[in-house]
Amino acid sequence: MPALLSFIAATRRIKTVEALFEFFTETMTGLGYDLMNFSIISAYDIAEHHLGFGLINTYPLSWQRYYDTHNCRQIDPVAQCATSTFRPFHWHELERLMPLSPRQRRFLREAQAAGLHHGVGIPFKGPMSQVAGIALATSDPHAKDLPSLDVLVAYCNQFFEVFRSFVTKPARPPRGQVLSLRERQVLEGVGRSLYDAEIADILGIKSSTVDSHLRHAFTKLKVKTRTGAVLTAMKMGLIDP
Repeated sequence: MPALLSFIAATRRIKTVEALFEFFTETMTGLGYDLMNFSIISAYDIAEHHLGFGLINTYPLSWQRYYDTHNCRQIDPVAQCATSTFRPFHWHELERLMPLSPRQRRFLREAQAAGLHHGVGIPFKGPMSQVAGIALATSDPHAKDLPSLDVLVAYCNQFFEVFRSFVTKPARPPRGQVLSLRERQVLEGVGRSLYDAEIADILGIKSSTVDSHLRHAFTKLKVKTRTGAVLTAMKMGLIDP
């Protein structure tokens, strides 16, 4: 969680889409995924020049050329699954998640032969038929200790939300509109990995009151965990990292 919180804080300081792309690419490489493709197929509230396939594309150039010249986008099972599912997936799950044609099975073998290993797909679904996603892979067929899907989703969701903030400029609520002052203070303490008793001592309240503020924050932010509450509040700009 500390690394993820640092990533969130760093993305909030970034000023341009180009810098965000570079930082995200470096971060994913540091996590073991040095190959990626970020695409937005459709989104009603994003300017047309920000839409496209391969907005970030660090796949091997030979694979990119093969993909384009053979019109692989029409049969790409990773892209097709990303447009039909709401959950992240490993590429090796595709056979179970959707019916694959012989050509699509060959496509996956060709991708692996081209150097794309341990692939995952992380779709972003939104209102008004928004379709976007990130595909990640590693060039190391023997890579170990790769992050779980949940961890990758947290990083990718933060990246996408910051990207959207650049291209759609969504309005953020004032700090006091969603959470009370005490609720924000408690969440900031949780974000610093403090125990309830420590937060209570700092704020001069009871531990049971800390728990009450947390439960109220969960309800307002529509989350079920402390980590979820802290991350959501940070993304909304309600608490400082």
